[in-house]
This record gives sequence, structure tokens and C-alpha cells, in this order.
Amino acid sequence: TDSPTNNFCTMNPVDNYYAATAFTEGNCKLATTSSPMAFSTGTVALSAGRWYFEVKVVASTTIAVVLGVSTKNSTSATDYLGSNSDSYSYYGENGKSITGGSQSTYGDTYTDDDIIGVYLDLTANKLYFAKNGAVQNSGTGLSITAAASTTGGFYLPSAGDYDSVNNVTLAFN
Repeated sequence: TDSPTNNFCTMNPVDNYYAATAFTEGNCKLATTSSPMAFSTGTVALSAGRWYFEVKVVASTTIAVVLGVSTKNSTSATDYLGSNSDSYSYYGENGKSITGGSQSTYGDTYTDDDIIGVYLDLTANKLYFAKNGAVQNSGTGLSITAAASTTGGFYLPSAGDYDSVNNVTLAFN
């Protein structure tokens, strides 16, 4: 039950200036538009502990989906998730991780109807992704900057597309 002492994260429609995303189903489902590459963020800032969320790829015209975490919202229409050093993503089209604009081998590609689990361990400063329940990269997490050492002191669940032409629809749990 959602209450003042037991809150659940949803995607943040207020943080939508550059992303121009459509939010439905209590802000748990989003559909990107065909022009910006900007990403959307969640409503709960994560600064310590271990966290998990899932994203189902409902529909995409290409698998230009990027899922992960960021310390801030998009700052331009071309600020994709992973484009700077304070955001980390798992890219559906090629299965690579992206941070600081650099792509690295990580896991399997993913497509429509796949469920991507995002595990954020702020105790060990690691980020893990799973595809349909199978942890990627042989269970080796990506090393991330400690939340306390980031600009805002926290991470936000984040998602968007890595393509300025196509659309994606994502459902969050």
C-alpha cells in the first residue's frame, strides 16, 4: 500500500521538458516521441541501500531503448541516458552499457516483451541489469560513482531512447 511512510517510485511527468514523453497508467507507463533522445527520471532519489525496479519493453519501432540510472534529468533534447559520466544505461539494440558517452560490452540485446531488471547496490556502488530474470555480464556489476560523491548525492531510476527518429513504450514496476 502506498502511504506517507511507504512510497513507491513512479516516472516523473514534471521532469519532462526535453523528453516530451507521454505518461499513462499512474506514471508507470511512458511513450517517447520521435524527436528527442532525452530521458525521463523517477520520483524517488536513491542515496543509500539496495534498490530494484523492472521495465517491460511494450513496443518499439527499433530497440533504441536505454534503461538505467542518472544523478540528474536531461539537460538537452540530445542528452541520452549514458551520455555523461553521471548516468549509466543498458542499451537494448546492442546490449552494451553506456556511461560518459562510451559503450562497453555488457549483455544480450533486448526487444519487445522483454523485462529488464535494474539492480542498484549503493552499498557496493554497483549496478546490475537482468534480461527476463537472467543477470547479464556473468553477474558482474558495473562500477558506479558513490551516490555521496555525485553532484546531487543520489541516483534516479531513468529510461529513454537512443534514437531521435523512433518511439518506444515502456512499462515500469
